[in-house]
Amino acid sequence: MDFHNLIYKASHNRMLFHTLSTYQYYLKETKTNTAYLDGMLDEVLAEHQRIYQAFIDKDPKAGEIAIEEHLTNAKARSKY
Repeated sequence: MDFHNLIYKASHNRMLFHTLSTYQYYLKETKTNTAYLDGMLDEVLAEHQRIYQAFIDKDPKAGEIAIEEHLTNAKARSKY
């Protein structure tokens, strides 16, 4: 959650921060059993590392690609 909140805050958009942090809190509180298949946590970590690296490199295009990939994969993972 902390990683996501840092990204929301970096947007400097209070509405986005409030909406996404509220949604993230909702997911945390309502999803009682967050089970990951083998290797999923490694994938999530790698995705977060690519997002973080884009911030460090100040590369918006790489960040956009990394976030889109993370969101697509998160949606697929949520089916398990």
